[in-house]
Amino acid sequence: MSGRRSRRMTGLVGRDLVEPRFTRPPSLARPLALVLAVLLGLFIAALNMDQVRMQLALGEGMREVQRLEARQRSLQAELQTLRAPARLQELAAGLGLSAPERSIDLPLDAPRGTGVGAPGPLAARRLAALEPAR
Repeated sequence: MSGRRSRRMTGLVGRDLVEPRFTRPPSLARPLALVLAVLLGLFIAALNMDQVRMQLALGEGMREVQRLEARQRSLQAELQTLRAPARLQELAAGLGLSAPERSIDLPLDAPRGTGVGAPGPLAARRLAALEPAR
């Protein structure tokens, strides 16, 4: 019998023979950790998508700036061509204009008026004619 007993006892090795004194309620730690890990992953993915979107927008903006700078250079060149003195002289001659007989050179530091002054004699007569008689 002792042989049988030893066989039975070896079959119980590693098993708890005593009922636990208390049972632990199911823990929320694992599901909560899993949910937090998923949310963190989604947050990081959203940040990466935002970064990619911003890089694309920045690239488009840079291309637009380059395009506008090239257009500005071409317009500046066209402006210089249109302002060329030889071209203007040809246009003036074609329109029958001639060089002025006398010119007035004003110094750069000459006083500048506001453009509003006292009316001249002709303007004073016209204003007097428009006012009702008193």
